[in-house]
Amino acid sequence: MCVCGGVGGGGGIHQKALYSKEFCDLLEEMTGITVANKPDLFASVYRDGNYLLCHDDQIDTRAIAFILYLTPKDWTKEDGGRLNIYKSVNEDIPDMKLELYEEVLPVRNSVILFEVCKKSFHEVSEVLTKEKDRIAIGGWFHHQTHVPVISTRT
Repeated sequence: MCVCGGVGGGGGIHQKALYSKEFCDLLEEMTGITVANKPDLFASVYRDGNYLLCHDDQIDTRAIAFILYLTPKDWTKEDGGRLNIYKSVNEDIPDMKLELYEEVLPVRNSVILFEVCKKSFHEVSEVLTKEKDRIAIGGWFHHQTHVPVISTRT
């Protein structure tokens, strides 16, 4: 589990940049997905023993997920807390098998973007250090229009 809280108000520079037309246009150029200019934001702090189970982010109109890592500069693989991204091996929904595609170390000031779809399964591995916290700001950009969500869960 992680300790999470909403990030809102304030109108900080990062929030204004994320809401800008220029940034949404850049996302569309990079991904081919047209997004609305109002992302959802959250902050998370994972401490020793915290983790997040494998899941997809499919809810309503979510289109692109993002994570900005604010971890300490000296975060290492031994500290855990990696973002594990999975790929679908079998298209049979009831018996979907997942295979680890990539392990992403939460490097300070790096940003991860990925499309939210029926195959975008991911998790956060257990944090294995008592000396440091895995801190991030994350969220989702939404489709401009409603796109039906098809879940792979039963």
